[in-house]
Amino acid sequence: MSELPPESLPPELLPPESLPVATAPLWLPQPLLDRLCTLAAAALPHECCGLLLGNTTRADEPGDRAIVVRELWPAPNDWEQLADKPFRDLDPLSVGEVGSERRYAIAPKTFLAAMRAARSHQLDIIGVYHSHPQQPAIPSEFDRACAWPNYSYLILSVRGDRVVDWQSWRLDDHQLDDHQLDDHRQFQAEAIVLI
Repeated sequence: MSELPPESLPPELLPPESLPVATAPLWLPQPLLDRLCTLAAAALPHECCGLLLGNTTRADEPGDRAIVVRELWPAPNDWEQLADKPFRDLDPLSVGEVGSERRYAIAPKTFLAAMRAARSHQLDIIGVYHSHPQQPAIPSEFDRACAWPNYSYLILSVRGDRVVDWQSWRLDDHQLDDHQLDDHRQFQAEAIVLI
């Protein structure tokens, strides 16, 4: 059997080190990573989810910036309540194959509460985290289809009852024009710096 060249494989089948890396790293304090691991293990067999609150630091040099996580905003996984037709149309899996064990949804009221709390502390929502029980920390096609640009997407892989890997991802900013995003945008690996 011959091997396919890496450029012919879909991005979700490539190992993370083979993907282009987003330019700004995600700076994550070790105590917050420890808390994320606890939340992901406690949510089993379901996916945990929540929001990353923080800010982007800028420096004088072009490209010299970092995205810094300051707080976590754990959210209930509202997949069962929010998985209506628009979500279902984006999902390559059939209705019987998905539930909160393989998908997550964060309610709009949770986003609003997190946004208000973040602003009161001079922070922003800078990303989303969720777990992949018994799966790698690589975004699914559904994750990509539902992702928003300019957010970090931190995924924790849970094997057995513990987190074994974590990766952060960011959508590329490929655009058709100044106002419309291309549906072919892809996740780029985002370096994580533990602080």
